[in-house]
Amino acid sequence: MRKIIIGNWKMNGDKRLIDEFAPLLSTSSYDCVMCPPFTLIDVARSNFPASVFVGAQDCSMFDNGAHTGEISCKQIFDVGGTHVIIGHNERRANNGDSDEVVAQKVKCAIRNKLIPIVCIGESKEEYDCGKTIEIVKKQISSLLQGEGIDVAKFFIAYEPIWAIGTGRTPTVSEVDEIHGHIYKFCGIYPVYGGSITYENHKDFLNLNSVTGLLIGGTSLNSKDFSKILSCLD
Repeated sequence: MRKIIIGNWKMNGDKRLIDEFAPLLSTSSYDCVMCPPFTLIDVARSNFPASVFVGAQDCSMFDNGAHTGEISCKQIFDVGGTHVIIGHNERRANNGDSDEVVAQKVKCAIRNKLIPIVCIGESKEEYDCGKTIEIVKKQISSLLQGEGIDVAKFFIAYEPIWAIGTGRTPTVSEVDEIHGHIYKFCGIYPVYGGSITYENHKDFLNLNSVTGLLIGGTSLNSKDFSKILSCLD
């Protein structure tokens, strides 16, 4: 199975950025999922090569109804979305997405034909106290409780909170060890994310325990991101 590269634009980008990226995404050695803001999903799907998947950065846990400001999985699917990031730390911290809410969103996404990319990871304090394995196990256990969640139908993304956008990353051996534990918990190796750059991406991508990368800031740099996709030095 080919490894996957996921670009998370967060609350950045406009139609001009779509135009900038479109001609650079035609060549890739990996599966590629681009996750622009909701307003650009339809535009991205219309302009990006057919080989590039387009996803959302979040979804509602409800199929429809009186939920002002939310976007349903059905609506994401309707405009060409195939994947959705769920449980990103910024959603957990800023919008109150608990482990239970994350699990409900994952069920909703699978039910509506989307592929969830489920983020897990520990804080700086938890990392410093040696609680990384305990925290990710708890997050995975909460995710897998109950019916309706099949691990074969989604990706897990290990993103240590203290590494997101900070320029600081765990060592390659730490990521390899943690991914090994995650495999023992749920039977799948995760994607890695957290301050991925063009300069360090191969260090992590070359690990057998890493099924791909979830890239934030660097995914807004069309030159570096396209070089990552094309395996260019």
